Amino acid sequence: MKKRLRILFLTPRLPYPIIGGDRIKSYHMLQHLAKSHDVTLVSFYQGANMPKSYAKEIEKYNIKTHIIPLNPIKAGFNTAIRLAGKNPLEIDYYTQPEFRKVVESLDPEKNFDLGIAFFMRTAEYIKDMNIKKILMSEDCRTTYQKRSYEGSQNLKQRMIRLWEVKKLRKYEPAIVNKFDITTLVSNEDIRDMQKLNPGAEYRLLTNGTDINRLVPPPPSMERKHLIFTGKLDVWANELMVQSIVYDILPLIREKVPDTELNIVGARPPQSMLSMQNKFIH
Repeated sequence: MKKRLRILFLTPRLPYPIIGGDRIKSYHMLQHLAKSHDVTLVSFYQGANMPKSYAKEIEKYNIKTHIIPLNPIKAGFNTAIRLAGKNPLEIDYYTQPEFRKVVESLDPEKNFDLGIAFFMRTAEYIKDMNIKKILMSEDCRTTYQKRSYEGSQNLKQRMIRLWEVKKLRKYEPAIVNKFDITTLVSNEDIRDMQKLNPGAEYRLLTNGTDINRLVPPPPSMERKHLIFTGKLDVWANELMVQSIVYDILPLIREKVPDTELNIVGARPPQSMLSMQNKFIH
C-alpha cells in the first residue's frame, strides 16, 4: 500500500476558473493528487473581490486552500524597484511577503513530505526548504523568451523579452539545482534545459487530453476545420496566431480552399480581432 503523502502545492494563479493552460493543468493535477494524498494549496488571486465559489470549487476535493490577493499595481511597483537584482521580472512580480508568510506559517519542513512549485514563479518560496521538492517548470523559460524576442516586431516587447533572456540564462539553471526533479512538457524543452544545466534531474510531464470527453471523429468524416485554442492575451499565443494566419493557413488553403480556422479563447487582443473577418472565425 502506497504511503499517503502530505503535499504542499504552490501556484502563481488560482487554478479556478479554468481559463488558460496553466490553470487547466494545475486544477487537474490537484484533483488527481487529492484522491490519494493530503494536499494543501497556496495560491495567488489577482484581482479584487474573489467569488467564494472559486475557493469552494477547489476545497470540494478536500484540499486545504490558502489564497493570497495579488495587487497588480503593488506587484508591478515592487518589480520595478528590484530591477537591479538578479531575478527575472516574472519572478520578482510573484515574490511577495504575504505569500512567503503563509508558506512559512505552514512549516513545510515539519508538516509536509513533498513540495510542488508550479512554475518557477513559486519556486522562491520553497527552494531552500529541507523536503523533497518538484519544480513543474513546464517549459524552458530561456528558450520561450528568446523565441518571443526573435518573433516580435514590437519594440517594447522585444526589450522586455531580451531583458528576461539575459536574467534567465543565470537564474534558470541555478533554480533547478534547488529541486530534486524539474518537469517539462516536451523533450525539446528538456534538451534546452540540459544545455543550461546538464547536472539536474528532468522528467517529461506532457499536457494531457480527456479522452472520455474529446472523442476523435470517425476516419471517414470530412475534415476541413482547424482550431487554435488558448489564452489569447498571452504574447506567445498572439505570435502563434499570427504565424498560423499569415504563414500556415495560406499553404493549407492551396490544397483545401474552404478550410475554416477557428480561434477560441479568452480576451483576444485588438490585433487578433482585426483578422477576424478576413481570415478566421
